[in-house]
Amino acid sequence: MTEARLSGVIAAIATAVDANGEPDCARSTALAKFLLDHGCDGLNVLGTTGEATSFSIEQRRKLMNAYREAGLPMARLMVGTGAAAVGDAVELTRHAAELGFAAALVLPPFYYKGVADSTGRFRFISIISRPCRAFHGMSACSPASCRASATGSRD
Repeated sequence: MTEARLSGVIAAIATAVDANGEPDCARSTALAKFLLDHGCDGLNVLGTTGEATSFSIEQRRKLMNAYREAGLPMARLMVGTGAAAVGDAVELTRHAAELGFAAALVLPPFYYKGVADSTGRFRFISIISRPCRAFHGMSACSPASCRASATGSRD
């Protein structure tokens, strides 16, 4: 990911689909451009609002490429790269970094046993991306405080 820090008004946006239910790259990038041109400081694309986990890995990669190819300011975009399969999340997060997205949003493990506690969540995210910044709802924490939360330590 880039070293840029997202701040200000960051909108979570929907992903446009065509009549066949396929992602519509042209309409999705047009919406993103419109929102950035009309007051949003940044955007969250392909997050849960953008129905990302309903799309295949290839569809998600195609949409991610479309945002870059449309000339959108990648330093103002974060992208959802979460997936139930760790390998898929790693692949998507690496692709996001290669494209220059400012950040990746990764879902915590939500189904499997042994990863639902703080330590398991931190280890899961750490496998996918370093450095990481975790947030719960609207409150963010730094990597150091994530580690403290995950291990129960305060160092």
